[in-house]
Amino acid sequence: MSYLNEPEVLYNLQVRFADRNCIYTYCGIVLVAINPYDDLPIYGNEIVQAYNGQDSNNLDPHIYAVAEEAFKQMSRFEQNQSIIVSGESGAGKTVSAKYAMRYFAIVGGSSHDETQVRYMELSALH
Repeated sequence: MSYLNEPEVLYNLQVRFADRNCIYTYCGIVLVAINPYDDLPIYGNEIVQAYNGQDSNNLDPHIYAVAEEAFKQMSRFEQNQSIIVSGESGAGKTVSAKYAMRYFAIVGGSSHDETQVRYMELSALH
């Protein structure tokens, strides 16, 4: 979407979520997520590997695409990065941040030990 206005944003969200069950979409450079209030099978290790090392322009919108771009900037160009997760109460901010940290733990860790990843996820919630 190059021209942002409320009707266009709402229409885009409806098409992505209601019609195709996609909870993520881009509005310009901003990733918008809709909390589905349900567990979706879009966060497993196979999805992490699909985004790992890829150009985010070639992949569907996802928190992992944002995390991958930040990871590239940190590791390749040694630039500090920030990911701002914003929204209303109950919008899923903590869950989104948890998935971003999980992505970093998996792609940036020296081992893919699931126990370490779970510990980081639990630590993020406190």
